[in-house]
Amino acid sequence: MADANGNSIISANGETVLRAADGRMVRVSKPDSSGRRQVILDGPQGHLVTSIDEAEYREQYGAPESRSRNAIDDAIVMKAVGADANYIAQIRAAAPELHFDNDGIIGMKSVGVTPSFIQTLGRLGYRNLDADDVTGAYSVGVREDYIRALAAAGYGRLPLDEITELKAVGVTPADIEQFRRAGYTHLDVDQLVQLKNLGITPEELRASERSGP
Repeated sequence: MADANGNSIISANGETVLRAADGRMVRVSKPDSSGRRQVILDGPQGHLVTSIDEAEYREQYGAPESRSRNAIDDAIVMKAVGADANYIAQIRAAAPELHFDNDGIIGMKSVGVTPSFIQTLGRLGYRNLDADDVTGAYSVGVREDYIRALAAAGYGRLPLDEITELKAVGVTPADIEQFRRAGYTHLDVDQLVQLKNLGITPEELRASERSGP
C-alpha cells in the first residue's frame, strides 16, 4: 500500500521492500544461516546499485559516533526493516539504561527482537548488554526456556555470549546430561561447543581416552 507521497513498503516471506515514488527501491533480504541480512539498493530502472551485508554496512559508514551517514539514510533503512516509531519507543523503554542507537535498533528489528525479549533478559539478570549481544542471542534462537534449561543443567549465570555460542551450535541440556552420566561433569563451554561441532558422543570420548597413550 502506497502512502500519500507514493512510497510503499511490503513485507513477505521474511523480506522487506521499500519502494519510493521515483522508482528507487531498498530491499532487505531474509536472514541467512548466520542471521545476517543484505540491504540491496536498486535504481529507478531496477538495476542493482549496491549490495552490502551488515558487517560491510558498518565498515562503510563507520561507528555511530564517527559516521557521516545522515538522518535520511537512517530513516530509509529503519523503515525498510519495519522499525517504526512505536517499535523504537518500546525497545528503548524496555531497557532505557542501555541507550540503543539507530544501528542497534535496525539490527534488532532485522532479526525480530521484541521488547519483551529485552525485558526477559533483564529479568534474568542480563542488563549490561549492547545491541549486538541482544541481536546475536535472538537470531540463533536463545529464549528464556533455553537459558533456564541450561541453568538447571548446571550452567547458570553464563555470560549471554556463551549462551549464544552454545545455542548456535545446537548444544542442548540433554547433551549436557549425556556427558554427565558418562562421568564428564566439568565440561566448560568451549569444550561443549567443540564436542558438538565435531559430533563427538560421550561413548566416543570415552573410547578415545581408553586408546590414548
